[in-house]
Amino acid sequence: MVLKRTRKGVQWLIVPIAFGGYFGALSSTFDAPPMVRWLITGLTFLIPFVLVIKAMRKPAAWIEGETLNIRGGFSSTTQIRRSDIESMRYEAGIVTARKGMVRDALYVKLTGFEEWEIPITDYVDHRKDSRLYDFINGNFYELPYQKHAVQ
Repeated sequence: MVLKRTRKGVQWLIVPIAFGGYFGALSSTFDAPPMVRWLITGLTFLIPFVLVIKAMRKPAAWIEGETLNIRGGFSSTTQIRRSDIESMRYEAGIVTARKGMVRDALYVKLTGFEEWEIPITDYVDHRKDSRLYDFINGNFYELPYQKHAVQ
């Protein structure tokens, strides 16, 4: 079961260009043969390019067996095993005290641990139209839903 991404992530392709350009300019100051400098520049472009392409292909959330995987930022993934869940709930429209940003949160209580908050900040892939809540509630675990009044 997969929750596809709605954002394409094309803007991340700027990262390899920036790295390649920076290290290309930096390598021009090296006292090395041109072929070595081109190799360094090429690798500093290629490595971030591969990482960006890999990150762009990862879905917003997916279920493998009894494990829920939620894509975090650029490269992080949160994994929750159904057999370890004691309770789980979803809260929408939470306003953070520090910056006044609106976000959602998934609260998970695993067997033998304290309740843990997973902030859901990605509006496009997770929060818009309650995409992540609907995916989890319909395919993985029946979640209570609480909506906060945004002021």
